[in-house]
Order: sequence, then C-alpha cells, then structure tokens
Amino acid sequence: MSTGNESLLSTSMSILDGSNYLVWESKMKAWLRSKGLWQITNGNEKKFPQVPDTESTTNRQANYKACMEWDNKDDQAYRSILLQVNPSVAVLAASSATAMAAWAAFGQISTLAIFTEFKSVISQKISTANPALDICKGNSQTPIF
Repeated sequence: MSTGNESLLSTSMSILDGSNYLVWESKMKAWLRSKGLWQITNGNEKKFPQVPDTESTTNRQANYKACMEWDNKDDQAYRSILLQVNPSVAVLAASSATAMAAWAAFGQISTLAIFTEFKSVISQKISTANPALDICKGNSQTPIF
C-alpha cells in the first residue's frame, strides 16, 4: 500500500540507474532532509547504546524507546533510498543494514557516473562548420547563439 509520502517521493525523484548519480544524490539528500532523516543517513545522529541491566527500569525503558525511535527513522530513510534505486543498482546495498551503509554503497556509483560523462565527452565529434549544434547534441538544448 502506497502512502502519500511514497507517492510524492516517486513523482519528485528519478530512479538511480548509475548514470544519474549526481542529480539523484542531491535530490535524495534534499528529500531526506525534508523528512528529518538526513542526520541518521550521514551518520551524525548515532543510535543510543543499550544501557546495562543494572540501570533502573525507568532508564532502561527510556533507552529502549530512544533506540526504537532511531531504528524507525533509520528504516524510513533506508526505505526512501531503496525505493528510488533501479534493481540492478540495488545489489550494491544488499548487505547494508542501515541507511548510512546504503548511502555509502551508492556513493560508489559517483565514480562510474563521472567516468561515463568523461567517456561521452571525449568521444564527441565537433565539426568546424557549426560546433554549437554538435556541442548541444544529446542534451536536448538548442544553441542560444
């Protein structure tokens, strides 16, 4: 069952396929920030360590509640990330247990994205007759000069 948040996420985000990492990363980061999940994803908000059994019942219950809240937020961030990833790319995060680990796994794609762009640029042929048309090929832009 899709929630309103998942529908909004699906319509506002592109699916990470490996070639679009840089755009996907900035949009996903903005989404996670808007939902209060970025600090967990980037590792700034740490999970509370469990308190020893020698602590009072009140302290153990408060600790348990804080740990569950963190786990739920991490699950939300993890789900948000994985919902916007192509299945062929999702295998990178197959062993990730947290949103932070999944984010780090997908960060490895940036190298692939940069290489793909570099390869595209160096293989581009530019004519001397009208270089503006050749430069704009493939990016759907019309030359403005």
